[in-house]
Amino acid sequence: MSRIVCIDYGRKKLGIAMSDPLGITAQPFDTWHNLSRKQILDKIKDLIDDYGVDRIVVGLPLTLKGEKGKIADFAIEFVSFLRDNLHIKVVMWDERMSSKIAVRTLQALGKKPSKNRNKIDKIAASVILQDYMTFIGNSAGN
Repeated sequence: MSRIVCIDYGRKKLGIAMSDPLGITAQPFDTWHNLSRKQILDKIKDLIDDYGVDRIVVGLPLTLKGEKGKIADFAIEFVSFLRDNLHIKVVMWDERMSSKIAVRTLQALGKKPSKNRNKIDKIAASVILQDYMTFIGNSAGN
């Protein structure tokens, strides 16, 4: 079975989540800091090779009204870069509220978000990925 990787894209940090081999659950995987595009591409290629990744989901940061802003433009450009340099499917998925859910998740676990900033992005990526996998799972059954 193959896996799906999700990237919560930020200009300085990228939260990374990965599905289990059956594509049922999403788990926080890593947070990458201050990497060049080449370094990001190399790390993604390593994930593809090491884990059998066949798809990448990148969070699309829309406003609460569903509109694109400046940050969405950066994410869209990043997806174009990935599509130009990888030979697997790269899709965008609405990431609204994922960071807030990540913060609430940490709080529910009794952890202070301010002391766990490194975890917020990868938890947000897992929220985005789980939402995407739930959608494609529900769509496959209809």
